Amino acid sequence: MEKRSRSGSYQYVESRAFVETKIRILITGGSGFLGQFLISHFLDEPGIAEIGYTYKTSPLPNHRVGPTPKGKARLTGFRVDLAEPSLMKVAILNFRPHIVIHTAALTSPAGCETTDATQLERVNCPEVLTDALLALQREKVERKEAATLAAAEEE
Repeated sequence: MEKRSRSGSYQYVESRAFVETKIRILITGGSGFLGQFLISHFLDEPGIAEIGYTYKTSPLPNHRVGPTPKGKARLTGFRVDLAEPSLMKVAILNFRPHIVIHTAALTSPAGCETTDATQLERVNCPEVLTDALLALQREKVERKEAATLAAAEEE
């Protein structure tokens, strides 16, 4: 089925698999300038069940909590400091996103000039995020292998 985006600027083919899967999107830096626009865009998109976002200091105001209208995505915030590996891993493993959009960054020129290079790299190129996603992938593989073994034992 061909659909046109709300802006009308592109077309895409919507597959049955996409529509039937409840897509979860995680947006790092969701309370930032770009993150807020992405969240606003995805909240009403068909096929999106839940949007997770990370924030360091302040969650988004007035976000949807509890039951949502049919066809509307639910919004979940995770307080995460990208310099702290365990928090990102917990957020990823609990939320289990299908898609991750990384928008978290140190953007203040004064902050970038006074922050050491290691800290800048942790936030702007977070190894923590990739490590957490790899842990999620390993968990999925282990579950699939366990299910395959259980099915083989039943035969």
